[in-house]
Amino acid sequence: MDNELDEAMKRRKLEEDKVELHREELQQRRDELAQQKQQQGLMCEQMHQQAAQTEAILKLLTSVIGRSGK
Repeated sequence: MDNELDEAMKRRKLEEDKVELHREELQQRRDELAQQKQQQGLMCEQMHQQAAQTEAILKLLTSVIGRSGK
């Protein structure tokens, strides 16, 4: 009887450990996804800034070309 109880306690502990490990893995994955989302946001912001800079350069070039043609 004690042996069965001991085995049952060991199985329960093993299951608890598995659940905790799974919980930790899920939290790690959530953290990774949050970090990826933040990085994507930063990249998107950088792309918008580069697009704005490119547009400003094109406007400047258009202005210079227009003046030199007169």
